[in-house]
Amino acid sequence: MLKDIVLVAIGGSLGAISRFLLDVLWHANALTLLANILGCFLLGTLVMYVKLKNINNQWVKPLIQTGFLGAFTSFSVLSTYFYINIVSTSFSMVYFTFCLVAYFLLFLLGTIAAKVMVSATRI
Repeated sequence: MLKDIVLVAIGGSLGAISRFLLDVLWHANALTLLANILGCFLLGTLVMYVKLKNINNQWVKPLIQTGFLGAFTSFSVLSTYFYINIVSTSFSMVYFTFCLVAYFLLFLLGTIAAKVMVSATRI
């Protein structure tokens, strides 16, 4: 349990720093969308790759899935943008819906990418 907490802390720190650097280097709300789409794709790829390769998931899940990708992606920021903008525009609902659909599709695309990678290594 303590090992998992340390792994989540390390991964979370690295994910939060990566996200912070994105925000500092490029000041744009679109980065929330980019970070979340990238995170969902990476999460889908990782989940399927670990499953297909029967990788021992004792460190992958707490370090990368929960820690790094959990901190790098930010549904909390997306929710904040949604809440702030819902008062001023109906575009907010379209943006929020687009984000949810895009995140799910990129997660699925990640799982497909992992299957392709695993299939290519078997040849």
